Amino acid sequence: MAKRTNSSGTSSSDSQKKSKTFVNEYDGYSPAPNDTVPIEDINKITEDEFYSQYIQPRKPVIIEGSLPGFPTKELQLPDIEETLNSDDGLLLVERINQGGFGSSQKRIKMNFKEFMKKLKEDGNEYYLTTQYVEDDPDRDLNVGSSDEEEEEEEEGDLFGAPDGASFTPPGSPEGRSDEENDGEKPILEGEFSDADSIDFNDIHDDFDELEVDAEDLDRSEDEIAGPMEEEEDDNDTIDKSLPGDPLTIEEATTRFEELIQKPLSNAYLNNNLPLKPTLFTKLTTQQINIWIGSTKSKDGKTPSLDLSNIEIDQSKQDLGLGRKMVGEGISSGLHHDHADNLYVPLMGHKRFTIFSPKDTSNLYTVGNVNKVYPSGIIDYKNDSQAPFWRELRGDSAIKTEVNKWKLDNEDLELREEERNQLIDEVESEEDLLEENEAKFKNCMLDPPSFSKIPASLLHLEDIPESSKSTKEQLQSALESKYPKLMNCDRLTVDLKPGQLFFLPAGWFHEVTSFGDDQDDNHIHIALNYWFAPPDVKHPSTKKVYNDEYWVQDFERTLKSCEYLKNKLNSIGVE
Repeated sequence: MAKRTNSSGTSSSDSQKKSKTFVNEYDGYSPAPNDTVPIEDINKITEDEFYSQYIQPRKPVIIEGSLPGFPTKELQLPDIEETLNSDDGLLLVERINQGGFGSSQKRIKMNFKEFMKKLKEDGNEYYLTTQYVEDDPDRDLNVGSSDEEEEEEEEGDLFGAPDGASFTPPGSPEGRSDEENDGEKPILEGEFSDADSIDFNDIHDDFDELEVDAEDLDRSEDEIAGPMEEEEDDNDTIDKSLPGDPLTIEEATTRFEELIQKPLSNAYLNNNLPLKPTLFTKLTTQQINIWIGSTKSKDGKTPSLDLSNIEIDQSKQDLGLGRKMVGEGISSGLHHDHADNLYVPLMGHKRFTIFSPKDTSNLYTVGNVNKVYPSGIIDYKNDSQAPFWRELRGDSAIKTEVNKWKLDNEDLELREEERNQLIDEVESEEDLLEENEAKFKNCMLDPPSFSKIPASLLHLEDIPESSKSTKEQLQSALESKYPKLMNCDRLTVDLKPGQLFFLPAGWFHEVTSFGDDQDDNHIHIALNYWFAPPDVKHPSTKKVYNDEYWVQDFERTLKSCEYLKNKLNSIGVE
């Protein structure tokens, strides 16, 4: 059962849906003017000190040094192409759209070897981001398909709009008028996407079997699955000692794939990627992901703003700027995550422009906010902007998944009225999601956690003095279209390999990627861990979470990962 990524909807009254007000309870650190992000040496701070100085007060920090046991070399070029072997199933790869990434456009299907080949040939045209298992790209496309076949499939799925050329999804910066953004109008057809963030619109319960890198493991998927299935089927029990139902192979496979997203499986199975890194063992790991892209341009032209000929279009949400940046970097778009983030750059460097959850009301989110918790977790309203949203707690847990856990947990000894209330809440959400599935089945939206503000407007200081009039023009457009942004205090971090970056949940961030100058292909690579944020702030207690939900959940995940690793080793996989 998917609990680590947030997806979908919780019921709310019509009056709530129409309301633009929300409660902001965030009580952590927010930057003052002239603040900078602190820097800590990983070898000179203890885990308790790190928790009390940064995790608990929700304060971003740069960490100098490397994670013990982390397979850094294996995840850098050239070794990464052998570590993350090409036969670990198909991946969903973003194609550049309007000069950047993080849009709701349909992604391209290819394996890792093909992706790396395209990255070297076509440069910044493609970007490897989050891989949600239920998308199951292997289901629809053979690995050997050509670019033309992929493009034809995209065009069919997007109703005749190749690469989004004429198809503009509502919720994307350019697709809606201010009046439409404030209303409850129907959404155009398309489909939901993950984008560059932990996205609760992407996890379901229908996971396929574990896919393991065949070349690295010197056997095919069938050869790997065969010995495991000869002795036991997916319903066989692995462990009966854990709270709740017995742990089965089927659940273990699901949990492994949820935690360690493709194509990273071998980084854990063969290279001992740590599941709980140093300084973060108090928190529960939700996902581990890898990001790979390039800033090399195939035609020698960068997708940057043409400062000599900018035309501001006030009728468009993005002012006609698209996702292009000032200069050569490639942008993720401004957004926030629903988990604490440990970011590990491996090649190239990343510029983070960040804003506190305190500024949520000033940052023009696609979704309509319901509440900001003290931890920084931002919960949205289930409406036409987020019809599959599911209500969150302050520790990012989906409330109805917690209800299911309580119903399955015999140790809680629920009263009958409590049990009935939990059941009613679960069934109510299921009814709402079923209704919205029919109503919004073929809709396309950017995730509610994205900002409508064009990323280029965050970096007007990069415009050279020779384009002073252009800068003044953009500044004027910013002040007229997004005036509340002027109320925010921001922080900027330029992150390079040999550093780590802790960014608490709910902190808005625009990430600009720059390639490695020592690499002819200007490739940039980063890995990140997402953790369930703490929701206990009392310094007198050692508790991180208010109940055992996340602790017991990760115990099952850890047991699952250990079982699959040991099982593969026991059948001769090295």
